[in-house]
Amino acid sequence: MSFESAPGLWTLADLCEAVGVKPVLPDCDIGRLVFDSRTVEVGDLFIALPGGPGSARDGHDFVDGAREKGAAAALVHKAVQLTGPLPLIEVPDTYKALWEIGAASRARLSAIPVAITGSSGKTTAKAFMTAALGAFAPPGSYNNHIGVPLALAHTPLDAEYGVYEIGTNHPGEIGPLARLVAPEVAVLLNVQSAHIENFTSHEALLREKASIFEGLQGMSIRIIDHALQERGLEGYTFGWARDADARLLELEGTRAEVSLFGERLVAHVPGGGPHRAATVACVLLAARLLGEDLTRGLNLPGELVPEGRGNLVSAQGITLVDESYNANPDSMQAALTSALNLPVTGRRYALVGEMLELGDAGVSAHQGLGDTLSAFDAVYCVGAGFREVAEDAGIPWRLDVAGEEGAAWLNNLIAILQPGDLLVVKGSNTVFWQRGTVGYIRDQIGSKN
Repeated sequence: MSFESAPGLWTLADLCEAVGVKPVLPDCDIGRLVFDSRTVEVGDLFIALPGGPGSARDGHDFVDGAREKGAAAALVHKAVQLTGPLPLIEVPDTYKALWEIGAASRARLSAIPVAITGSSGKTTAKAFMTAALGAFAPPGSYNNHIGVPLALAHTPLDAEYGVYEIGTNHPGEIGPLARLVAPEVAVLLNVQSAHIENFTSHEALLREKASIFEGLQGMSIRIIDHALQERGLEGYTFGWARDADARLLELEGTRAEVSLFGERLVAHVPGGGPHRAATVACVLLAARLLGEDLTRGLNLPGELVPEGRGNLVSAQGITLVDESYNANPDSMQAALTSALNLPVTGRRYALVGEMLELGDAGVSAHQGLGDTLSAFDAVYCVGAGFREVAEDAGIPWRLDVAGEEGAAWLNNLIAILQPGDLLVVKGSNTVFWQRGTVGYIRDQIGSKN
């Protein structure tokens, strides 16, 4: 997903000043800042970023293509070949310059920044928080070393709040991004086993997540899952615990009762499930601490659940629960439990993909789902991580769903689905999401006679 064009948010002269170079003439409005030449539109600034480790791609090779698509200018750090005129902002390092633009963006904003991190649920929390506060937020998951400065750069100057998602795969990534955003509200949703193989221990992962608080300024509001208090973190808390500041009292379907500093409230939980109910409690807590009216936060619409994070897809009377964006042991358990609690008139099925980046914990994590999976009417497993689980339980298994053989295997599952049934699809990003598996299943169901 891309940002919308916003002429007037930046001029070429503004960007030159942000990166510390002489103005490039003639000056003009810049609609967007983009680094993927395939998405360039008329009036954009194309940022030529070098390829990452092991990548042969370099944005400088695509500058002329960006020009042909209507780019107003390009940010470069080495010579490029052009077949026509294009203003160039020349800097020593385009990646560093992107961060300088992000910092300049933050410095000129009047918006109150809210930063969110956690092992799972960040994008959903961002969507809920944005709706509750009437805030600006970037589309999709602009949550890394490229996405966060771009998100800042596209924040409207008249925004009252900006909500930014911050992610990590390796140690040392969250802190610098948190300092760049310099939030007045920082939220730590949870600390689970996602990407644990890249960290020396769960404590190291906790420290990484907690580094989101390093950038706090202004009101310096810290919000954490209540369970993290037991791990030494401080802040306003949300969760099911009796002494949580935003305490969940009851959840029935998509209706939750919440005690907010002792005030009993009833809230709608888009998508249902205890994990999303906790997110609603977190959002209500933030809104109250910011002095905002709670009406929007109590009445969040169901369509706020982002694609692949538990949104419901209906096809020929069959309900698909799309949890295919990513998975770790905690989010997998939450998704499966939520699917088991959704009302259905037919049967419940699960299509589960392996959970990656778990290191030595991978085997036990997959085996630990056995009891929950056994509650479904039928289960189909994908990926090496689930092989032993599938063999022990005598359930269908396949290494991947690629190609004609993978499609034929999925078709066996699709063939048994009937109106009234529910199918939850959950797995790590590369297993289903990147292959468009839920879309394929939906289309195949739609073509059934």
